[in-house]
Amino acid sequence: MSVPKWKRKESPVAFLDNAREILVLTYRMAKKLPKSATFYFSLDLFSYAKKAYECISIANSTDNRSEEGRSIRKQKFSEAIGEYESMDMLAGLAYEAITEKKFTDKELAELGTRIDTERKLLKGTLIINMQIGKIKTTVTGTPVAIMGDAVKHENLFYNI
Repeated sequence: MSVPKWKRKESPVAFLDNAREILVLTYRMAKKLPKSATFYFSLDLFSYAKKAYECISIANSTDNRSEEGRSIRKQKFSEAIGEYESMDMLAGLAYEAITEKKFTDKELAELGTRIDTERKLLKGTLIINMQIGKIKTTVTGTPVAIMGDAVKHENLFYNI
């Protein structure tokens, strides 16, 4: 039986909760930036965080029992990791470029820590997703044997 849309809630998954917290933290940090930095930093920072959150939400709602579902999930998690890496770089650049130092060291460290945690969670989820798809890996994450229609790609095997 389906659940009415107004009664639906997001599942309590660690990477989804962390992505939501990163989005809120980024919004708060972007509000502190001066108006002159809006087009250079604020909009991009928030759009990276928003895009990553959307990718994670889509990946979380995708059924991973089919090969197509695993492929979509893998793609969305990879996109989210890329968005977080871009966001991390831009936040550091904003910190260095703005002379008024609107971000405190503590805020920037918290954002960096959360982004690193999120990347590790997503990479771990990717590895589990690949193992469900009959891709065998060693403890270090290097591929041992690939079964089915999966294709070896260097960037899809991560070490945690």
